Amino acid sequence: MNKKIKLIIGFVFIIAGLAVGIRALFMELTNDAYAASYEETRISIDGKLIDDVGRAIVEEDNIYIPVDIFVKYLHQDSIVNEESKTLIVNFPNPKFTLPSKLSNKRIENGVSINFLLSNKEEINYIDILDMGKLLRIKMQYNQSRNVLNIDTNIQFTQTDKVDQPNQANQVGIINRNTSLRLTQSSFSEKIDTLSKGDKVTIFEEGEKWSKIKTQNGKVGFVIKSKIDRIGQDSQTGLDNEDTTDLNALNQKDNGGQLNQVGIINRNTSMRLKQSSFSERIDRLSKGDKVIIFEEGEKWSKVKNQNGKIGFVINSKIDKTGESGQTGIDNTDNTTNLNVLKQPYKPDGKIGLAWVQVSLNSPNLKEEEKIDGLDVVSPTWFAITDKTGYVKNKASFDYVKEAHKKGYKVWGLVSNSFNKDLTHEILINKKAQENVIKQLLVYASLYDLDGINIDFENVYYEDKALFTAFIKDMTTAFKESNLVVSIDMTVPEGSLTWSKFLDRKKIGQIVDYCMIMTYDEHWASSPKSGSVASIGWVKKGMQQTMELVPKEKLLVGIPFYTRVWEETTLKNGKVKVKAKSLSMQSVNDKIMQYSLTPKWLDDVGQYYVEYRENGKRYRIWIEDSKSIQLKAALVDEYGLAGVACWRKGFETPEVWGIIKKELKK
Repeated sequence: MNKKIKLIIGFVFIIAGLAVGIRALFMELTNDAYAASYEETRISIDGKLIDDVGRAIVEEDNIYIPVDIFVKYLHQDSIVNEESKTLIVNFPNPKFTLPSKLSNKRIENGVSINFLLSNKEEINYIDILDMGKLLRIKMQYNQSRNVLNIDTNIQFTQTDKVDQPNQANQVGIINRNTSLRLTQSSFSEKIDTLSKGDKVTIFEEGEKWSKIKTQNGKVGFVIKSKIDRIGQDSQTGLDNEDTTDLNALNQKDNGGQLNQVGIINRNTSMRLKQSSFSERIDRLSKGDKVIIFEEGEKWSKVKNQNGKIGFVINSKIDKTGESGQTGIDNTDNTTNLNVLKQPYKPDGKIGLAWVQVSLNSPNLKEEEKIDGLDVVSPTWFAITDKTGYVKNKASFDYVKEAHKKGYKVWGLVSNSFNKDLTHEILINKKAQENVIKQLLVYASLYDLDGINIDFENVYYEDKALFTAFIKDMTTAFKESNLVVSIDMTVPEGSLTWSKFLDRKKIGQIVDYCMIMTYDEHWASSPKSGSVASIGWVKKGMQQTMELVPKEKLLVGIPFYTRVWEETTLKNGKVKVKAKSLSMQSVNDKIMQYSLTPKWLDDVGQYYVEYRENGKRYRIWIEDSKSIQLKAALVDEYGLAGVACWRKGFETPEVWGIIKKELKK
């Protein structure tokens, strides 16, 4: 073989090697990209694998299935609205029940509700994790087989809990340092360490031991003598549902698969992938119990007691020899969507913040609990047509996390600020009933604590009809012990934005009235000025107090302000344009233009102005000092609390100011 042929053969081998290497690299990148998105799960309905329409996506707090599977196999009386990306689900003869007999009477002739769809890789999905009772199905996820089992042949039963308030659990304080045990024995495995002063929820009491839940969400047993009882769990911020299954690690799942159980032997991290450099999913402490799904040479795939799944180094897990179940199993066979709530009794003054939701709700898990915040009111519901159709943007995850943080959730319903649409609703009793029954179902399904009514821009001529509708809604919502509140402007103002409100009558009907003491100078105002000067706020509250009992009033607090752009025209007139800014955005402008704020006693705010490109810019600033003046009116006037628009526009220190004024 001559030298030239050898070179050619060598070159061919080099090219082939490069091709194999490039293909392998491509496959690895493709696989990594796929793993980074999500793992699709096969769906089995009544024992039959469904492969013709699509697969499920099982996440920590969600179970998504393709909407086509939902419509074809779970609830055929459903309609997909592609334009609004919603699924309308019709229940002509509902089999689920609401918390009260009167509420059930309202929906007996049918109700239609709707849900937002999630689009993932050009496929529309619906989250069904919390829809078991609504659809009369049971779901179980078999982790080892990666199969979602859905059973539609379930016999549901009505319980005697209708019209019975949910019984609150006892609350206790640990009176000396002790241990939380897995079973009722001092020789049992220690789950956690409890310190003197820790607050716990008491689920069961025996002769010597009490079953309790800690503020960290761990459930176990503590010797009774080490707990001082302080009353019922109504405003403690603890979740009074015993959702942690102590025996879950000793049970067998319906898939017939048993997994090993392990104990973490020293503090470590749960990782997204089998690498110490991978993203950390959760922290694991010595003594934590985990279910082991898979074991590799160095890493094990596990699930912790919080339900999170990831990888842990093998050497940091001691195997117990026990076996455990692997999945989600909604075993409650009752038809009740919810139980009747205890009547609301606020713990002192109320700190409420509205949460503006354009489409998807914010992720509360990423936020720390805010001291001083008691109630969140997301803008989830809106009447959008003359039949009374209520568009729904509510989130199961948001409500669950809000309750974990100790917040109450009052879902906001609006009239879309459309006076013609509102008139059509107010002259149509059937449309009003449709609005009411949808909201009753949503309140029960999502576990809401109240409804906040935000109807604005209503014909003055519809004043009496509007008041009657508020009365009907309140009557219906109180059947489920929901808190009913309404948003009001200050008494002075236009016919359609203020004077249509019969404040005296409405104040006698609802539980609370939020007075929107902001927009003194509104977005399209012809004149620059403060959003809420202290004198204007005081005047608005004083006028309202003449019509509505003060103990029902929440003073409005703006977490926003406006930057006013003034342009002087050739004729000497000033053209004004405004843009809303968050508190931090104002701080950024102050830094950007090296401004020195000046305090104005007459408006109770700092003020700055600057010039740019021949235009004058003016800002009346909302900050801790101006907020403190407004929040102080709660104590001065004997009000119920504050209502803040909107959450996310404030700087963190503001809540410390509000808490100081409310929790005196």
